[in-house]
Amino acid sequence: MNMVTDVDRLYKAIEINERTFQFFQIDVQSYGIQDVDKEGEQSFCVLLEIMNGKFNCNLEFIVNCYDELGAIIYSETNLLLIDRYIGYDTFKFYCSDTNLIDRTNKIRIFVKKE
Repeated sequence: MNMVTDVDRLYKAIEINERTFQFFQIDVQSYGIQDVDKEGEQSFCVLLEIMNGKFNCNLEFIVNCYDELGAIIYSETNLLLIDRYIGYDTFKFYCSDTNLIDRTNKIRIFVKKE
């Protein structure tokens, strides 16, 4: 019997908004899910590894979680400071909310100017 775990389900729910990354010429090298915890207030981490890029401003990397109806139920942001970026970085987005794991149907990741 093939059982889909929460990690597998959340990983398959990730969509990278390629157009926003292409705008800044950022390459997404890898992404994943870790630290899935269903006890109490449900939480998980989304990992994002990036390389390269052509931009001259601080950037915000955003993870939005959506329910089955397409409504945003959670959002988490990480800031990339241009003066600290050396062409490679890994971000960890801590997502935690009541029943978030069970309610999350889709996870979209995009980038924008701060």
